[in-house]
Amino acid sequence: MMEKYCALCETEFKIPDGGEENKLSDGGVLCNNCLERVSNINEYIPYQLEWYSLSHIQETIKYNLRSKSSEEEEVPIVKEEEKPIEDIPAEPTKDDLIFKDYKKNKETFKQQIEESGAKLSMTMRGELKQLPHVLDDDERIVAATECKIGDTGEGLLVVTQKRMLHVEKFILSKASFKEVLNEDIKSVTWNVSQSISVLSVSTNKGAVPFFFQPYQITEGSAFYAKIGIIYNKPKPKPQPKLDFNPNPLKKDNSQQIFGWLERLNVLYERGILTEEEFSKQKAKFLNEI
Repeated sequence: MMEKYCALCETEFKIPDGGEENKLSDGGVLCNNCLERVSNINEYIPYQLEWYSLSHIQETIKYNLRSKSSEEEEVPIVKEEEKPIEDIPAEPTKDDLIFKDYKKNKETFKQQIEESGAKLSMTMRGELKQLPHVLDDDERIVAATECKIGDTGEGLLVVTQKRMLHVEKFILSKASFKEVLNEDIKSVTWNVSQSISVLSVSTNKGAVPFFFQPYQITEGSAFYAKIGIIYNKPKPKPQPKLDFNPNPLKKDNSQQIFGWLERLNVLYERGILTEEEFSKQKAKFLNEI
């Protein structure tokens, strides 16, 4: 039976708090606020939450509080005018500027995901950090969700005006990416099941399936509703071919007219027709083409 209260702060869960992804090794479940609090202390805990018990989480928080307290005691108070010259911040280096741009883009993409209405778990923190490394500065995320691709683990699936991108990041391992350009996507379909629901993306090179767990059906359906508008546009009806020949009968008689011109030429060469008669009859037939 699913827990109704957070094991750490003991507050009652509110949807979508308390999912299976927030479960501890001893069976307790954390709310999203507590999980975020713990991840700010150690960003790797959400990836291995099933390895930690409630006592481990409590010790992590206590240790962090003690460390902060000791740091505050050791920091000397220095008056502004007594700061040494070498403590004045230097001009930003190229690496500083790159990090600044990365941080700015990360916050921008995070805000775009929130504006899209997507509700991501704390386990997607690693995937979120990878987005500035892959997406262009001018790309805008219009939809996002969590799902699997193939037999791999959970990852982050985002859609921009340029592509559909799946990002997967495990602890102490390189991130993996799977992308499909929008111009290569023919259509998308959403098949809901009690066990595993599938979002199938039809491309020029075949179908690409994305798998959703039962507790992800609501988010998956909302994601499909957004991207279906983009990828399932109605195909334009074929336009009827227009015949620009003002007189279709003339097209049918063209071969017959050319036959008469050949006969006129023979009569002219034999001297039966004069040059004036030949030219007059030739012009008459040519006007019929």
